[in-house]
Amino acid sequence: MNDRSARGVFLGPHDLIGTVSAQYQLIDNLVRSAKGETRRGLLRVGAAYAALVGRLYQDAGDMDGAAF
Repeated sequence: MNDRSARGVFLGPHDLIGTVSAQYQLIDNLVRSAKGETRRGLLRVGAAYAALVGRLYQDAGDMDGAAF
């Protein structure tokens, strides 16, 4: 097992919520100025990140946060 995958085993939802939320916010900011196919791609990625944040909150037992 390489170092990267070994670290992933020890990260739980509480460890990831802040990072993934910040990445979602960055994508959201980029969408505001993007056009065309770039904007559509960012919207798809942003939707996936929003779903991931919701799942992380669910895994953490925070159902209110899951409504991200």
